[in-house]
Amino acid sequence: MHDMADLDLFPKNYEDARARFLKLAAQAEGPKVSDRWVVPSATGDNFTVDTVYFPPLNKSKTLFVIISGVHGLEAYAGHAIQAMAMSELLPKLNRADAGFFFIHSLNPYGFKNHTRGTEAGVNLNRNCSAFPDLYRTKNEESIRLSDRFIPKEPVDSERCFLLRQMRKEGEKIFFDDVSLDEFIKGSGLGQFTSREGLEFGGFQPEPQIAKMTEALKNILPGFEDIVLFDLHTGLGERARLHLLTGDVEGCVDPQLFAQLFKPEEDRSVYDFTPAESEGFYQTLGATNNIFPELATAGQRICAMTMEFGTLGHTLDHQLESLNQWLREHQGSLYGYANPDLGNEVRADYLEKFFPKDPEWRRQILATSREFLTRVFRRAGVLR
Repeated sequence: MHDMADLDLFPKNYEDARARFLKLAAQAEGPKVSDRWVVPSATGDNFTVDTVYFPPLNKSKTLFVIISGVHGLEAYAGHAIQAMAMSELLPKLNRADAGFFFIHSLNPYGFKNHTRGTEAGVNLNRNCSAFPDLYRTKNEESIRLSDRFIPKEPVDSERCFLLRQMRKEGEKIFFDDVSLDEFIKGSGLGQFTSREGLEFGGFQPEPQIAKMTEALKNILPGFEDIVLFDLHTGLGERARLHLLTGDVEGCVDPQLFAQLFKPEEDRSVYDFTPAESEGFYQTLGATNNIFPELATAGQRICAMTMEFGTLGHTLDHQLESLNQWLREHQGSLYGYANPDLGNEVRADYLEKFFPKDPEWRRQILATSREFLTRVFRRAGVLR
């Protein structure tokens, strides 16, 4: 039974998580390369992204990359999954021709301060590219939606401005003349124009994205297959693992996917959820998308997001999620009408990505354990 030990894997805070990651990396047997990427901060905090790379012992066949904390406050769950993998699964893996690269808490400011974005307000999952063209992308629809539905004033209500414009037409939800699905997909894509707008992807790579790109350029060459697991929480059915992909060509090699992932056979473990599914959305500058940009000819890529649902995926849950997101976004920019309202919004926002429920926490670790075990077995690296 793993239950109590599993609950212990969830950290108290960023500092606690960082200390345990460093300890697990130091204790792991065999050749390894540890690194520390300093993330500058105007607050004076000592923010670092800590990494450990376990290179293959003989030839380079498959590289597994496991990233936590792209969205800061999602690092609580991401850290627990990484800690489980490093302490339980890594000792069972055959490293003869497989490498394993763990990137811990990619957004340490967001982890410590319970935000999705960085100190500069950047969503790192819209900030990833090896090419500068991403940061010149125009998404006028996202800016229009932000300007229309995010008041430039303190939060003063239990319902965000968007939901106060809601109406039903048959079975569909509209906010004035904008449907729910249009709002989610239009704003979720990302934009590179306004820090105040929703899902701001930045004007250039954030420091840790530049460091990650450099590290991947050094590690990826020579491997035949590259598999990414980017750990997230929030979207989808509560405690259910949704396996998502990137949105650019080359994110998923069909043959490698068929070897490692069998959605029908694995239905009890996860759902394979395309980005065009209702309630989900495509993204620009996602971590998944940078892997085919960095790959060389002949390399097979499977860049996957492991997303664990928190609130749920019913219509009411989607609306609740929107309310929490937009109130926190508005409050982070323009403040709150009173301190109690600010505390309530921030507590709800943390619950949206890191539920207190011990059963949710047990379930996502049990699922991650089973999922990774199946993938490693099919890859031929589980002893």
